[in-house]
Amino acid sequence: MKASPTSPSRRRLGLTGKAAVILTLLLLLANLMLGGALMYNSKQAIRSQVDKRMLEVATTAAAMLDGDALEQIRDASQENPHYQAVLNRLTYFQDNIDLKYIYAVRDMGNDSFSFIVDADRKDPAYFGEIVQPSSDALRSAARGKPAVEIIDKPDRWGTFFSAFAPVYNSRGKIAGIVGVDWEASMYNVEVAREAGVIVACCLASLLIGSLIVILATSRLRRRFKTTTAELAALSGGIDCLLEELALQGGQPAPKEAPQDGDEIVLITDRIRALREHVQSRLRHAQTQSFSMIAALSAEYRSLYYVDLDKDEAVCYRADASKSGWKAGETFPYAEAIREYAEQSVAGDFRDGFL
Repeated sequence: MKASPTSPSRRRLGLTGKAAVILTLLLLLANLMLGGALMYNSKQAIRSQVDKRMLEVATTAAAMLDGDALEQIRDASQENPHYQAVLNRLTYFQDNIDLKYIYAVRDMGNDSFSFIVDADRKDPAYFGEIVQPSSDALRSAARGKPAVEIIDKPDRWGTFFSAFAPVYNSRGKIAGIVGVDWEASMYNVEVAREAGVIVACCLASLLIGSLIVILATSRLRRRFKTTTAELAALSGGIDCLLEELALQGGQPAPKEAPQDGDEIVLITDRIRALREHVQSRLRHAQTQSFSMIAALSAEYRSLYYVDLDKDEAVCYRADASKSGWKAGETFPYAEAIREYAEQSVAGDFRDGFL
């Protein structure tokens, strides 16, 4: 018994299965690219917002400090009114704005900076403690340009993003620098939150897209299976008929179409095999007809081969004195019939004859 070309026992993927896999992979690749782009843009946007907010807080705090009082601080004594005034102002920012630390430092020269006032209640830097390490943003503020720390650096308080802004005295000179720290872990939490949202959206998109692909290809697969089954049944019936004719005519049976490959390939191979066998049968029939004509030509005085589709007749044997055609001549069949009717058929019967 022949195996069906669409037998479910085949392990290879069919055409629709391959299409579903390819579409799913393309959808996955598109989601990965989109997710990566969104992650990068989201991270850049969060960093930009953090930098902007930190810079705003630092410049606002610097503008609210008295530069003359700041440069007169020489110790952290509770009796020092200038120290208490600056500390109270910085503590207000510490308590009311979402930041980790806020403090004032002084440029000591030679790329060295020391703490003046630190508003942290738990573990403040003591007066005169050297800031470690110094940074490009801190040096930029010492030159009069507010800046945000580009690279977060660890110190004994942890890892932070820092913004610095200069404080000016009444003479317009830099009296000190206000520093604002924001915990790097908070930035990482924001990035992770946005990443989670993006990943969830990408997974949802991939899931919905995969369901659409599965539904579309399954519907197409059902239709294709039906068509394939009908074609397989038809070709199988034709195969049986041709095998029977081949046995009767002494011709070899047609080769069985290969059973491996997808549906389109199987059907194409089967149709090609059928076409080749039919052409072989036609050639065999034509050879037999020519042989029959040759045999009959020995029994009749006049013998013609007529191709009605081409309106063409070939004279195989004829009495030239009666027909006017010689063996081997070709002539228009319809025209010859009309001439014959004009010459040999009475007018009353001519139309019916033609």
